Amino acid sequence: MKLKQFIIILILLILGGCASLDFFTVETKFNNLKGKDGLYYKNRKLYTGEARSYYKNKNKKALGTFKDGKFYGIFLFYYENGNLKSKMNFVENKLDGTKYQYYSNGNKKIVKNYIQGKLNGMLMEYYENSAIKFEVRFKDDSMIGDAISYGKEGNITSRITYELDE
Repeated sequence: MKLKQFIIILILLILGGCASLDFFTVETKFNNLKGKDGLYYKNRKLYTGEARSYYKNKNKKALGTFKDGKFYGIFLFYYENGNLKSKMNFVENKLDGTKYQYYSNGNKKIVKNYIQGKLNGMLMEYYENSAIKFEVRFKDDSMIGDAISYGKEGNITSRITYELDE
């Protein structure tokens, strides 16, 4: 009898440990979440889990993850035709990593990099035909170096040089 009780307690402990290791996925729709002061709640509790939304045609519209009410992980947004519209990563409610935006035909529109919520590195903007439209480098949200605009044929149409204020 004591062996059965021990096994049951052991199983409960293991299952309880698994729950804390995110083996179980919690999912809701974005419109079930309420935002306040940069945090998101479901049933008045900070939300942890995945959120989704769909177009009327049942195609995905958005997909993202929250942790303790904050954006956390990769967020994906889609056009109604099913093509990816944008992809970005969050850590503790701040953009972190490369953010991609796309035209509805699937071609890249804008690529920019964030570190802890601030623009850092190259920002590239493209025409719908994939030719470069604009490029500039950022450091901590400030433009540095040459900001170059291009015509659709690839010719430089303007160049402005920015110096970092220190």
